[in-house]
Amino acid sequence: MNKDFLEALSKLQNDIKAITKSTDNPYFKSKYADLNALFAEINPKLVEQHWVLIQAVKNNVLHTELYHLDTMGKLESDMDLLTAKPDMQQLGSAVTYARRYSLLALLNIETVDDDGNKASGKTTEFLEVLQNEVDKCTTTETLQAFYLARKKDALILPFIKEFNEMVSKKKEALCK
Repeated sequence: MNKDFLEALSKLQNDIKAITKSTDNPYFKSKYADLNALFAEINPKLVEQHWVLIQAVKNNVLHTELYHLDTMGKLESDMDLLTAKPDMQQLGSAVTYARRYSLLALLNIETVDDDGNKASGKTTEFLEVLQNEVDKCTTTETLQAFYLARKKDALILPFIKEFNEMVSKKKEALCK
């Protein structure tokens, strides 16, 4: 990546406003920024600043590419599409979820915070299950394999900071 591309990316990221969480999430009893709200904010800026966004699914992976036409620079990301069972409705939800989270991460977009997840108790429950999985790792090799397998998990992405802290603490404990 060259300097002109990075400057153009920085301008795009700085011009994108935080996305308001306006859609209800009944599972967590909270709100989230849906894909339509995200596109309403970013699409005009992409066009204005000469960016092209491509998102395609292949082999159960969402592949996202962001091209800058003026510099011909490109950013890419891949996100595994994880579903509990092979069902088209679940796959559709996973694709939508992955599209939203890959764009939020790729463009470094903030969402207006909502403490609904923490208040619901579901977050604590999920993090406890995740901690139990981390605790089952008995060597740094199994911990590393577990981390690499789960870090792209769409369910973990909202909790990536907590997940990284869990893995770091476990790694420290195993290295003693």
